Amino acid sequence: MSLLFITFPIFLLIALGYVLRSWHGITRNGIHALNGFVYFISLPAVILISFWGIDWFDEQTRWVLLTNTVAVVGFALVLPLLLRILPFAKRIKAGIFVSALVGNTVYMGFPIGERALGESLYDIFLAAATPHLAIGIAVSIIAIEWYVLKSHDPLRYIKDFALNPLILALAGGIALSVLNVSGELVELIKQPITMLAATASPIALVTLGAFLHGAFKFKLAGYALIATTRKLLILPATIYIVGQLFALDAVVVSASVLATAMPTAVTSFVIAERYNAAPELVATTLFMSTVCSLGTITALLFFLL
Repeated sequence: MSLLFITFPIFLLIALGYVLRSWHGITRNGIHALNGFVYFISLPAVILISFWGIDWFDEQTRWVLLTNTVAVVGFALVLPLLLRILPFAKRIKAGIFVSALVGNTVYMGFPIGERALGESLYDIFLAAATPHLAIGIAVSIIAIEWYVLKSHDPLRYIKDFALNPLILALAGGIALSVLNVSGELVELIKQPITMLAATASPIALVTLGAFLHGAFKFKLAGYALIATTRKLLILPATIYIVGQLFALDAVVVSASVLATAMPTAVTSFVIAERYNAAPELVATTLFMSTVCSLGTITALLFFLL
């Protein structure tokens, strides 16, 4: 029962957004406005504040960073080989790639990670989430441009990645932490950023629920199931097996598996819509993986905790 207290409030807020959208309490324009606020302001604020406080020189932090970096890069290299044998159009493959690689680490991962691991181990979860956020977005942009646009301009990759607000906040938080920036003026500036960060989780989750209304397309369910299975089952299982083989610390394994187990990210849809890389498929996978994750994340927490 205690596990439900970790996951149920998260999914209840998502359900609230879905209901509000179905009752026209949140309009389509309202979704775009809320999502813009979350994506460009409140989520960057929570990322900046959260990563500002991490000790990046801690040995456990380095291990969890290494573990998840290897996992994300390895998965990103293997995934195109698996997609190559499937008789799908390139846009469909691009949609599956993004849906299977980029998890909802920020919208759902941050609140679930904090509730599941507690404040004392939250930094470890954030360190585990870092490669999934940074490398996942970077590789997805490259994959979509490769599959859809057949572009080979490295400057375009760098620009799209570097201007992402979540990446900018991540880089800023890490830099401020490493440089140990502090002082009265700094604390004064941090206060409004912290206040903005406090709005991130509830607004993001309600907005996610509203976005999911009407997102599911039955004709794309088969493709979405492939991406969902890779996202919610295969990648977390791989991380766990690797952790056991190399006898990694239990906290490192738990944080890493939990970070990989998040459903498809809203960021995936933003990227797919921008490049017209099967956005309906990504939206369907986002819906399917989010619904399924209620069961998979709860089961995972029961197994890990």
